[in-house]
Amino acid sequence: MLGDNIKGTIAKLKRSAEGGLDAYKECILVEIDRKEHVKWKERAEELENVLADSLESAATAITIIDTALRPRTRPPVHPVVAPAAAPSRTMMDSLKPSTLCLDSTLYDLKQWKKKFGTYFRTSGCDLWAEHGDKHNTFFGCIESYLETRILRHESYNAVRSILPSDPPTNDSLIETLDAIFLANTPLFTRRLEFWEMKQDTGRGETVEAFVELLEARAKLGDIHLMKFDEHMMFRMLTSVQDKGMLTEWRSIVNPMPEM
Repeated sequence: MLGDNIKGTIAKLKRSAEGGLDAYKECILVEIDRKEHVKWKERAEELENVLADSLESAATAITIIDTALRPRTRPPVHPVVAPAAAPSRTMMDSLKPSTLCLDSTLYDLKQWKKKFGTYFRTSGCDLWAEHGDKHNTFFGCIESYLETRILRHESYNAVRSILPSDPPTNDSLIETLDAIFLANTPLFTRRLEFWEMKQDTGRGETVEAFVELLEARAKLGDIHLMKFDEHMMFRMLTSVQDKGMLTEWRSIVNPMPEM
């Protein structure tokens, strides 16, 4: 709007100058006296100078106004990339397994590993960057003596993974746990436990549950690798009622004391 006002003023000045020039020309045509001729000529020159100055000032003013009113070019805004959100630390306590003890059976260990794996993954622990936090979560689910055994194990290190890879590469704390339990439960004991198994109807154990447990114990004891004489030996150890004879036989077939 200010620019339009300036342009209007310039137009008026221009019309005045043009009027002065026309008057000057008219004076010449009617051959008025010299004094009048000089007066109109000076007036015309004056108006031309005013017009020239006004045009120059107006041009400068218009440039300033246009610059001020022109939308400013903002520098490009680069999108701000928010840092990746830290994995949730909401622990699913309802899925946390009971504390694992070293005197648990290998079958108990197998069941515990399933529950712990579900708890660990569901809580998002496998996404954590800090190995120390992962290890603390793992150790919080086992007894302190078992934790000490793991920390002293030759395979332990502070950045060791918790869950085994697929396929297993013996580089996880779960596999260290397996090694400790296997060493703590000799093959003889595992096989004897398999042969001594009976369905626990008193606790309402179904046939299906018993068979599942029997198959699991068979795998832990490598029953499929046993020879005929070994089958006979374990059959006698679990069937003969003479306690003295059983003690003697066990000292022969299993000279290592139970750990």
